[in-house]
Amino acid sequence: MTKNSSRISSVLGTWTSTIKMKASIGHYEMLTYFVVHLIPNPMRQYGCSLEQHNCSEIDNHVCQLSKNNKGHTTKQCKRMEDGMVDWSDVSAFLYFGAKVDAGIPFNKHVDHNTGGWVGPLDLVLAQDTKRSTEDGVVDRYVARYVTTPTTPYLQMPENCTLFNENAFEQFLGSTAVNETTHRQVHAEKNDPYEPYLKTCDHGDVKPVLPLYEFRFLQQPAGNSTSNQPEQESVQVKLKYKILSIPKKTDIMYKVFPTLQKRMNHRHGAFRISGPYCYGGDPHRGYTFDLDYDSNDANDNQYITLVHGCVDGLPCVPSAGEISATSNQFLHNTTKPSNTASVEVGQVAVLTLVVYLLTLALLVSVVCNCRQTRRLGKWKKKAFTRTHAHRSHGRG
Repeated sequence: MTKNSSRISSVLGTWTSTIKMKASIGHYEMLTYFVVHLIPNPMRQYGCSLEQHNCSEIDNHVCQLSKNNKGHTTKQCKRMEDGMVDWSDVSAFLYFGAKVDAGIPFNKHVDHNTGGWVGPLDLVLAQDTKRSTEDGVVDRYVARYVTTPTTPYLQMPENCTLFNENAFEQFLGSTAVNETTHRQVHAEKNDPYEPYLKTCDHGDVKPVLPLYEFRFLQQPAGNSTSNQPEQESVQVKLKYKILSIPKKTDIMYKVFPTLQKRMNHRHGAFRISGPYCYGGDPHRGYTFDLDYDSNDANDNQYITLVHGCVDGLPCVPSAGEISATSNQFLHNTTKPSNTASVEVGQVAVLTLVVYLLTLALLVSVVCNCRQTRRLGKWKKKAFTRTHAHRSHGRG
């Protein structure tokens, strides 16, 4: 069974995902957004396959072309984590952030984002032939990160306000790619951070990039008299642990244990795990865990997904401006619903869900903590003034 180019091409182009939250009391609004642009990697021309020789991409193997002593091109099987790979199926460019508008009495308007496009992050879409016939699935792909010659050039945009240089390297840079290639197979069914849970015996916890799979299902064509062809839909599973490492002086360092207890009592798409070791402190790191499945309607209730650009948000990176995919599928949209599947072509954006949910939660928690603290100071001042006024009146 060979990879289906039409299915892979259905994920190309710009995808925009947004969550807009508004407080029921007061004038507080927050918009979190994540934009991804996927382009075909031209080096896919040099991709190869050795599936019949136990060189499975699902198992973190990859076929690579090389020259032998006689100058002939041969196929070799190597591990994805063992150095550079010459090719990938697609390359991803990311741009995400959050806009917060806090009205009276704060009057704050903040926009924190990556400050530019981050990429390329190169992905091999490994075809899972062993499980492709389960539950009516006609095809299944699992994303595998690979280190390519462009990976060392990943860099933080100049105007980024979300990370410093060191944090960027660990979360989205070449270090994150390298860590993910080593642990992406094991992490599908296990917690990649478990060795760092409440102990520093194994050093600092290291971030892993999101893991996801695409399941293509054949939809019935309708009644027997219909001339409409059968259509395909896609179900997506996403597993990601976004790491937060507040300092001891940060308010989140104290808030996380309580927040963890409250969040984990809910039945939602994500939970909080930890604490994990970071900086020699076994209680510093916590992760927001997303175990997302588009087959679960509860996981996709508050997210607007657009296969295209949204006014006022980033649209296309310079790498995609001359790509043939830039002008395709820009008007297809999907709204939050209870459907268990999405149309083919509405795939890549679902890899963004975890970023949005986590970013929304972090920003809301910080805002709430700051508001509570300021409200406490205001009440204290008001009480002091009232008490002084009454004392003066009695005098």
